[in-house]
Formats: sequence, C-alpha cells, structure tokens
Amino acid sequence: MASIHKFYDRRVSLVVGTGALVVHRVSEDRLVIPLAVIAEVHRPEPRSLDLLLTDGEVQHVDCIDSDAMAEFAATLTRALPEQRDPAGSARIIGPGARGSRWDPDFTAVVLCLLAYVGYTVWVGFAYEWRVLGPIAGALPLLLGGVLCVVTGSEVHDRRKLARRGVVVEAEDIGRRIPMYYFNDADGVPHLFDSRSNTPTIRIICDPRRPYSGFEEMPRAALIRKVTLRLTAGGLLLWLGGWLAFGLLG
Repeated sequence: MASIHKFYDRRVSLVVGTGALVVHRVSEDRLVIPLAVIAEVHRPEPRSLDLLLTDGEVQHVDCIDSDAMAEFAATLTRALPEQRDPAGSARIIGPGARGSRWDPDFTAVVLCLLAYVGYTVWVGFAYEWRVLGPIAGALPLLLGGVLCVVTGSEVHDRRKLARRGVVVEAEDIGRRIPMYYFNDADGVPHLFDSRSNTPTIRIICDPRRPYSGFEEMPRAALIRKVTLRLTAGGLLLWLGGWLAFGLLG
C-alpha cells in the first residue's frame, strides 16, 4: 500500500498521497491539488506554507504547530514528482468534486415527506383530533423508512461492487477517532470513516467513484447486520403505520 502522510491542527488538515495533496481548511471545502502541479514548497513563516503552482498561482496555508509543519513541508517536497504539469491551478479539484448530493433516493424521500404532510393536513380537516395519529406516527415511519432504504441501498451497492469494484487497503492516520485514508488509482487520498480499531482495513469501492465504498465484511456478519436493520425498520414502519392509518378506522 502506498504511504499516506498527514498534518493536522485546529486550522487545517493536509493529507498527501502518491499523486495529490488534500487541503481542508477550517470552515471551507476541501481542495485536491495534484502533486504534479506543485512547482515548489515554501515556508515564508514558521506557521505558514506556500504552495507555488506551475502556473504561478500560490496556495497559502496557515497553521498553529510550526514544528509539525516543518516536518510535513519536507515530506511534501520529497513527494513531488520530477515531471511537472504546467496546467497549474486549472487542475485543482474544488468544492463539489464528490458529485451532486441530490440523488434519486433523496428525491424520493422528499416527495414522500411532502405527501405525508399533505395527508396529515387532510386528516386534521376531516377527522380533527385524530390528526394526533399521523403526527405521532411520523417519527417511527421516518426512522423505519430511512433504515430500510439505507439498508436496501447498501445491499444493492455491495452487489454491484462485488462485480466491478476493487479492493484497496486503507491505513489509520492516528487521530483520536479512527479515520482511514487510501489512495485511488490516480494517487488521490480519500477519507473513509470506520469504527475499526485496527491499523489497516480493506475497502471495496468503485474505481470511478472511489470516495464511496464499503468496508469488507464476512458474509455471516453482513447477513446479521442486514437482518437486524430490516427487522428494526419493519417494526418501526408497522408502528408508524398503525398510528398514522389504523386509528382512522
């Protein structure tokens, strides 16, 4: 597995893979900067870093820990490739690089919520006090529906990835909360959240969308996880359905 190098403090996080540097400043979206467009790395001050790009643009980074920044700057300089790309800042990947968050599943959820609100309003006019049923049933219906949809979507995605996905190894980057990074085919590091407490984990992901993937699990553990989630989701849907629709009879 290709090595990942990182720098963290309260102002910024920097993670460098074999082909790119990920810059994530506080309260800002992350930037992915290919190493090939970084011409030079400078430290104008102990607590800052300047990345001079091949087109003359400069990316400035402020930090708090000057000693750690000095070590990271040296590591980044050693990681720069010999052959540079003159495109410079045009190659930087900014906000929205992960794709649109508005997907068909989210659209379906919004439409269902709007329909349910309309149903609740109609019950309030037609049955008066019985509107308490749809109001009380909203939460279990929502939780049960989301649990079933998320579980079904995961099963569907895992089946697709079993056919065309690739397995990568991600390494723990040593924060208080387990966080793992891995390099994609272009050397861009990606973050993967996991509750595992092991130095490395194996992730199956789509090479075209490496930021979305799943941790490898034994078949028995996966079946148990899916069964428990669907059972809980089904019970919540039954309870919410009885409250929302059963009381009208």
